[in-house]
Amino acid sequence: MKRQLFLSAAALALLLLSLPTARAQQQERFPWEEYMARTFGEIIRRNVETIEGRDAAYREKIGMIFSGDLMHSQMRVTYTGATRKIPAGRKEHLDAWAKSLGIKPEVVALFESEMLFLECSNEHWVPVQKQVIPHFEKELKKNDMVTLFTAFTGGRKIDGAWHWVFIVNEFQAYR
Repeated sequence: MKRQLFLSAAALALLLLSLPTARAQQQERFPWEEYMARTFGEIIRRNVETIEGRDAAYREKIGMIFSGDLMHSQMRVTYTGATRKIPAGRKEHLDAWAKSLGIKPEVVALFESEMLFLECSNEHWVPVQKQVIPHFEKELKKNDMVTLFTAFTGGRKIDGAWHWVFIVNEFQAYR
């Protein structure tokens, strides 16, 4: 009986050690080639210029913009280690964006928290898929450089100021 239990435990251990991690499996299937090198500043500036190019009446009325072009981007930033729950206004933006594009609610449910990153001295709070967050914490230290693989969802005016919302689908530590 002890021998059979030992063999079963050994077989299970070998099986578990041979399985790739969920993150490794995800990375194998990740469409890296779809993500172009860009900056948060570049995408935000482009959208601000579009809004400012409209007439004043339009600018006053508009409170939310959805992006049909997700502008899949690779963005090199500094990891701060700070995490928080997505604020209500930004979460409402994500929910409305997903609904407008027919994205399933379970996909949007992957984004519960956002992480703070620095691009130069500019702070960007960015929603991150919940299954990816532990990997940031495990693979990076505060102030490490990291490449984020993001999608742009658009922007929402909250308390009179535009908040531009990106989502993080994956990352690579910069070494």
